[in-house]
Amino acid sequence: MTKFKDHKANYHTHNWLCRHAKGNGIDYVKEAIKHNFTVLGISDHAPFEILSGYRMELSEFYDIYLHELEEGIEYGKNHGLTVYKGLEMEYFDGYDNHYHELLSHMDYMILGQHYIPKNNHLGSVYSLKTLEDIKIYADQVIKGLRSGYFSLLCHPDICFWGIKNPTDEMYEALRPVIKECVKLDIPIEINANGIRRVEEEDGLSAYNYENYKYPRPKLWKIVAEEGGTAIIESDAHDPKVLNDFAIEIGYQFAKDMGVKVITELSFKENKYK
Repeated sequence: MTKFKDHKANYHTHNWLCRHAKGNGIDYVKEAIKHNFTVLGISDHAPFEILSGYRMELSEFYDIYLHELEEGIEYGKNHGLTVYKGLEMEYFDGYDNHYHELLSHMDYMILGQHYIPKNNHLGSVYSLKTLEDIKIYADQVIKGLRSGYFSLLCHPDICFWGIKNPTDEMYEALRPVIKECVKLDIPIEINANGIRRVEEEDGLSAYNYENYKYPRPKLWKIVAEEGGTAIIESDAHDPKVLNDFAIEIGYQFAKDMGVKVITELSFKENKYK
């Protein structure tokens, strides 16, 4: 069983450009070095014309983000740290050229589906309420997984944010997502940010899994049943949480759920670079 002491890499890492995180790329690189990481992937929210706010603009991607990543790569080289260029992004049909262009500059992308198509507009996953909502979310995630663009599925259970007690049918609606991850050999993220938010935002104990809005124990039992592979990721929005208590709890959570864990991410073939 993988232990917390073996945690030497992180691939879900944000920076100030997303408007809801602290620190620039070098700040996260320095923090990773302090924790003796061997790998750091920086993967801020990607620019997307149909989504506004809480992410960089396309001009910032070219003028700032790429330059910060290159600075981080060079700094890391001098301190025994490999830095990879990444993005976190949603999947929507009809934007292949945009994905191709972004990937031409990146080492990898991770799938974080924060919006779903609903009634001719985009609905936030933070406001999903019904079984039909969850089914739409699941279908959208599966499309993203099948696109071949993404190397990791982030916080699959974030769709339950606004649902205190999801029904068994809601959990089962995500089983096809887990099956698809297994089929395509895509790891599934145990998101440490969901763990730390319990204490920071709700004032509840992060050591009680039932307090989590994500990760949800019932979903991770399904992951275990289907033979899915987990990776514990910080989803860091502040350098100081790159390797904090929530990461350690994440490993214990995986052990208690009976899920196999990897510590290094293999990137999907990038045909656009």
